[in-house]
Amino acid sequence: MIKKGHRVCLNYDMKRQGEVIKVVFEKPKHWLSGGAAVDRQLCIVKMDDGEELTIPLNDLRPEW
Repeated sequence: MIKKGHRVCLNYDMKRQGEVIKVVFEKPKHWLSGGAAVDRQLCIVKMDDGEELTIPLNDLRPEW
């Protein structure tokens, strides 16, 4: 489980690494036939180069 303060890297670019600043949940904007979809989990990550990105949790992996 990735939490605030954890070091992470991007699944699609392992060279980009950073630290999770905040974990937020985004409400779904669409409805399915059985009801609403679950909230989407997003992480605000401060990359080592100083850039802050909002990235879906699925696109991150813990840095070992």
